[in-house]
Amino acid sequence: MFAKKKVKPLRPFFSFFGGKWTLSTRYPAPAYPTIVEPFAGSAGYSTRFADRDVILVEREPVVASLWRWLISVSVEEVMALPLDPEKRFALRPEACALIGGLNTEVVWTNEATSPPTVEPSTPERPSPSP
Repeated sequence: MFAKKKVKPLRPFFSFFGGKWTLSTRYPAPAYPTIVEPFAGSAGYSTRFADRDVILVEREPVVASLWRWLISVSVEEVMALPLDPEKRFALRPEACALIGGLNTEVVWTNEATSPPTVEPSTPERPSPSP
């Protein structure tokens, strides 16, 4: 069995319908240094093993391009993404797929629903006026 220094598991970077994050605690630990995760989605299994090399296989074009973007983008670029929906017009489609917005139909930031939705999650909804 492959043994490496224990690394704290990551959490998935976005939610995806049918994600494996919760169930992945029931799967056995990988026996090899490289994980191949078919139907990757948000990589719920692979993110539990941050010390491994990972090959993500995803057929959904939006999710596949989102992963390519996340792998290549800097932390500063992600942290600079706008929260204001009006400022999302100029974003790359991959960035919109991550935070939701005007260039995509999928909103990954909505944690309270099982399927993807076009409605923003609670932190992005305007607060009611007092």
